[in-house]
Amino acid sequence: MQFGLIVAGIGAIIALVGRWLFRRWGLLVESPPPKGPERPPRRAGEEARLESQAPPRPPVAVQAVQEEHRRSVARLEVGPSGSLLYLPDRRRVALRHRDYRALGEAGQYLLPRTILLVQGLILGETARTPSHLLGVMGFRVAVQGPKDF
Repeated sequence: MQFGLIVAGIGAIIALVGRWLFRRWGLLVESPPPKGPERPPRRAGEEARLESQAPPRPPVAVQAVQEEHRRSVARLEVGPSGSLLYLPDRRRVALRHRDYRALGEAGQYLLPRTILLVQGLILGETARTPSHLLGVMGFRVAVQGPKDF
């Protein structure tokens, strides 16, 4: 009885060393793990059901529209007596500048991925530079002329 246990133990050690060597040399190819429980075969007349693990993802265009709605919107009104920034959380911030510098100052109060609607600012070369800079920083800037104010 003891002889049988000794032979079985030595055989198990040889098998483990052999498996390790075959794996190391690349001679043993492991089968992939099972993907999950298999469905039982359908019965005749039973409707096919679509089963999936993950919820279906909407098309890319729909995702872009949904992501656009998640962005918060802030409004900057530039006037002759000063500028006023309306933040997405309904706070108002009075800004000192009455020209393109109000864009840079407004960028200090905004979170990334915010849409900034600018009213009352003439979009000249001096205003395009800060609006482009805000675009690079992750904001989306939409400028409306002073007549739309």
